[in-house]
Amino acid sequence: MNVLAIVRWARPLQVVGIVALFAPLLVEWWALVSESDRVSYAVLVPFLAAGLAWRRKNDGVNGATEATGPSWISIGLLFLATVLLTVGSLAAIFTLSIAAFPLTLAAWVGATGGTAALKRYAAPLVLFQCMVPPPLPLFDWAVPQLVKASGVAAVLLLSPLDGGTSWVGNELTYKSWTLVVAEACSGSGALLIYWVLILFLGGLFKLRPAITLGFLAFAVPFTLFINGVRIALTAVILDVWGRPAVTGVGHEILGQVVVILGAGLLAYVMDVVVQRRRKGKNRPPAAPCPAEVMA
Repeated sequence: MNVLAIVRWARPLQVVGIVALFAPLLVEWWALVSESDRVSYAVLVPFLAAGLAWRRKNDGVNGATEATGPSWISIGLLFLATVLLTVGSLAAIFTLSIAAFPLTLAAWVGATGGTAALKRYAAPLVLFQCMVPPPLPLFDWAVPQLVKASGVAAVLLLSPLDGGTSWVGNELTYKSWTLVVAEACSGSGALLIYWVLILFLGGLFKLRPAITLGFLAFAVPFTLFINGVRIALTAVILDVWGRPAVTGVGHEILGQVVVILGAGLLAYVMDVVVQRRRKGKNRPPAAPCPAEVMA
């Protein structure tokens, strides 16, 4: 058995060692994301990233990924992971501590496969960072803003049905009803889901980073529109069928259906963009004009 074969056999053991090192934090991470609706999307992130990585492995792009030794990039990633883990542990900030895990795996990819591996697996490595839930202070700041903006979107959608529709604080007035929009219905969870979906599809379709960033920015107004649709539909259903239709299971089902349909619409828009880009690349060059042929 040559040295290269020994290195290849050692790689799975290295991954096991990394996972074992972060095992206490991963247990805490699982408890957090599995119990909170706002960040439950994070449960799927490792699986999506693993599937995308497997796709990139079979694609055979950007050259081989044989062991070439650690690069400055992998050393920098490992240093950053160490800093985050140390600061997060000392300051008891879980978000910083768990953020060191995907960074450590990224450093391992660079150390075992070199710069070529980091380029090949850039998309799944970026997606894998999304397993880290956003810090609570950011949630606390963003949720009221999203509730207000979603309420404005709902008023615009309902105005043709009732010119007296209004939004004050977190209450929507539609006809003779007043609908209180809780922070749980702010759309923050949907926005995070759409961001993960965009990163996954961007890696799957091999979109340029600029296009993927454009879709990430587009996801903000798109989420506000989708959440406005959900609030508006809730108000209409409340007016037609009464309070029992928009409480309990009915309310949950409506929210899930609207978010899923929004995800499908977002995926369709991204597919249209991809197809148009491919048609543009495959378009034959224009035929030369007669004057150019004569010349």
